[in-house]
Amino acid sequence: MKIANLHRLALALAAMGLARTDLRRLLHELRSVDDDEFLRLISILSDPDQAQMELHSPYPTSKSRRATQGHSVGTRVEQLLKTEAKLTNARAYELMKDAIIRHGLMAPSEVPTLSKKSISSWTERLLPRIQEKEVLRIATLIRNEFAHSPVADWNLHKGRVSDE
Repeated sequence: MKIANLHRLALALAAMGLARTDLRRLLHELRSVDDDEFLRLISILSDPDQAQMELHSPYPTSKSRRATQGHSVGTRVEQLLKTEAKLTNARAYELMKDAIIRHGLMAPSEVPTLSKKSISSWTERLLPRIQEKEVLRIATLIRNEFAHSPVADWNLHKGRVSDE
């Protein structure tokens, strides 16, 4: 990107009045989006009628999201966190939510609640807002942390056991 183009983009972003955290989130998203997908989005948003449909559609339109929407990403996250890391739904949710917020992918108020559904269905509710690869990356990091850490089956107390 030439400096002139960068200045035009910065000027447009400055005119939007975004908060610093929103700008960081935007930069993070721009780094991870596919060039063709981003150009397709710009093309769609250039047409006012298509832009309205895209912005108000509850269903993502990218090919990668359509291919995995419904079960595979959510199922994989559930497998990583529940089966491999042996976490409860509540613990998996808390760890995922904290990581999503810490990485600036969503604001705390934007993260959907778990309710009484599975981690798989909760994950699917994230996908319109967070890229699949980011969700899977976070789940994999959490899985690795728990699956590779030594866990004692017994709580061992230091000191001597009394005969009382």
